[in-house]
Amino acid sequence: MDGREKDLGLVLSAEDGLVQIVLLRGADIAVAQTWHCDNRATEILPAALKDMLTLLGLSARDLVKIACVNGPGSFTGIRLVLALSQALHRVSGAKLCAINALACLAYEYQLRRPQSEKRVLFVVTHARRNLVHVQPYLLDGRPQPMADISLIDPKVLCDILPTGAICLGNALARYPELFGDFAKTFSLTLEPEILHPSASALQLAAQASDYQDFDLEPLYVRPCDALENLSRLAARQGLSHEEAWQSYRQILQKAPCSAI
Repeated sequence: MDGREKDLGLVLSAEDGLVQIVLLRGADIAVAQTWHCDNRATEILPAALKDMLTLLGLSARDLVKIACVNGPGSFTGIRLVLALSQALHRVSGAKLCAINALACLAYEYQLRRPQSEKRVLFVVTHARRNLVHVQPYLLDGRPQPMADISLIDPKVLCDILPTGAICLGNALARYPELFGDFAKTFSLTLEPEILHPSASALQLAAQASDYQDFDLEPLYVRPCDALENLSRLAARQGLSHEEAWQSYRQILQKAPCSAI
């Protein structure tokens, strides 16, 4: 070893108004913090992590593994977590892995209902008005994804929900009448109280993921609001629709200015 603690890991998330930091020593959770911060994640996450490491007599260079919730969810939260992971990776050489927010909720269900029989679990989270993220899991040992994450109108769930499935996620609170009807029609079990993953669920998701030596990609799924509104935003700057999109394409083609 190079002086670092053996198998010191970190899990980071900034989803749904929460900042979550989990520090792992091997298979054990050393420290876990959850901050209810809404729009202050950028201020809180780096400072809270620095304080945590300092209090334990550690530094970022001691990290060996870093897991990040890379979406889907808040674009700002995703960018914050991935940017921080990239900076820590460059300082420590720690390996990185991405875990998706819906999988973390599936692991939370597994922790709360460990004796659940083999069934299908649908994790459904709010994306934006009239759109939800959906991913089905088979509950057989650890949750196994049955398909990629979809972005759909919640009403369309009636076309894909199997009879007897379990549903959870913050979309249940957004559309209570719709899911109430689904529950009657398809004999669903609704779990509206499972809204966020615990530190243990984040740990399980991180342990089940593959780590890599290069930067992680975001999992946005839904289209960017700024792009859909680009023409309107450009008009405020005195730009035409064509000029705005040409500038956007040029920015995408530029090489990074930093050599880090």
